[in-house]
Amino acid sequence: MIVFVDESGLSERPTRVRTWALKGHTPVIQFHFNWKQLSMIAGLTLSQCMFRLHPGAIRSPQVVEFLKALQQHLKRRLLIIWDGLKAHRSRLVREHVDSTDGAVALAFLREGVGAGGFRFEHLPPTG
Repeated sequence: MIVFVDESGLSERPTRVRTWALKGHTPVIQFHFNWKQLSMIAGLTLSQCMFRLHPGAIRSPQVVEFLKALQQHLKRRLLIIWDGLKAHRSRLVREHVDSTDGAVALAFLREGVGAGGFRFEHLPPTG
């Protein structure tokens, strides 16, 4: 089964946006500015979406934990397709994948290539 895996960060930090305040009445943001950050790792198959939330950044142990959860939930051989995040290429992840005796295989997208195999070099960078 093909599973596309990726990570993303989530934050409570408020964004700066246009408001509906009356002209000349600056809105006051009532926020403690002591925000927490969560990270999410998610796997997407043709028919399912599975994810896990973690405090802080996603590192190798969280990647291995997620791969184990995918194996347990899907109960099939898996082809994991993901980007070149350093945690994906770590020794810990490689050891786990090697220990599955072929039940998990990895494929890495080249930089600038989307999941459909198309290069996005002509698009301006985001972020």
